Amino acid sequence: MQKGPVCALAFNRTGVILASASDDGTYALRDANTGMLLCPPRRTNDNGCFALTFSKVEDMIGTAGDDDVVRLWDMEYGTAINFFGGNGNNCKALCFTEDANLIAAGANDSIVRLWDCRAPPPAQRATMVIREHTVAVACLSCAPDGFHILSGDVRGNLRLFDIRNPSNPVQRWLGHTDAVTGIAFCPKSTKNVAAVSTSMDGQALLWNHGSVVGSIGRLTPFEQQQQLETTGEHCLPLLGCAVSPSGLHWAMSCSDGSAKMYKFNPNSVSTTAKVPDAEWHCSSAATAIALTDTTGGYDTIGAIAVGDSSGRTYVLRPRLGVCGIYRKI
Repeated sequence: MQKGPVCALAFNRTGVILASASDDGTYALRDANTGMLLCPPRRTNDNGCFALTFSKVEDMIGTAGDDDVVRLWDMEYGTAINFFGGNGNNCKALCFTEDANLIAAGANDSIVRLWDCRAPPPAQRATMVIREHTVAVACLSCAPDGFHILSGDVRGNLRLFDIRNPSNPVQRWLGHTDAVTGIAFCPKSTKNVAAVSTSMDGQALLWNHGSVVGSIGRLTPFEQQQQLETTGEHCLPLLGCAVSPSGLHWAMSCSDGSAKMYKFNPNSVSTTAKVPDAEWHCSSAATAIALTDTTGGYDTIGAIAVGDSSGRTYVLRPRLGVCGIYRKI
């Protein structure tokens, strides 16, 4: 059983397997429909497993955590098939490129490193090193074109860089005022929105070509003062975000334990609905979130996975309500 807070969640490419990373240094695989563990939790290191990502090409898993090592795992057999050291401690950001040939990692040393997944283990040198941040890198996401990676740091800075040519100018996306907690690119089918980001500043921002085209949680100075007087906080920190593979929905997890799902508005001037299409509440802060969907119409979505700081993992069906609560089984 996993005994620590849930740090990351991810569905595999078909949406039938859910992986969870825990602060206790393990990752677990579950059947996304039943919640049953497919194997005992697998240990990645002696401390926390902070980042986890699935390859979109094959069922390969990448993990990173409290040490400086990124590990690649064979999902079926649970064996480590490659590992990349020297990433800096507290590596909390991972993403595969679309073709799964490279994996990017960001850590407390402010550097983003890209590693060749096909290199014979153990890989000794990063394929590319990006030094565009001055503080810890907290989030990474690869664009659908497979050539651009968006990174976010603990001061709210977002940087978009081209992995084909590191000498190309880096785009600086400005909008957050506190640590970035989540980044998710939208598929090409999503109109007017390229990516979603969340932050400890309480804002979820929708981006297109580096410009903010929509937001949830952005308050006027008067609204900020009202919230401060009511709750004692300037904002409600947001802890993560996800976009469905179809690009029809996006979701965010909040420090108050709530998880909220929104629709994109492809045919409207407003890029997203302001009122959640669905909302659920965990027993403690919602620390991780993931989305998967099934084929169907505009209102169809498969499931939302939410993990909280008490170690619970929830799988939710928007049209059916809670279908399972998976905790330490």
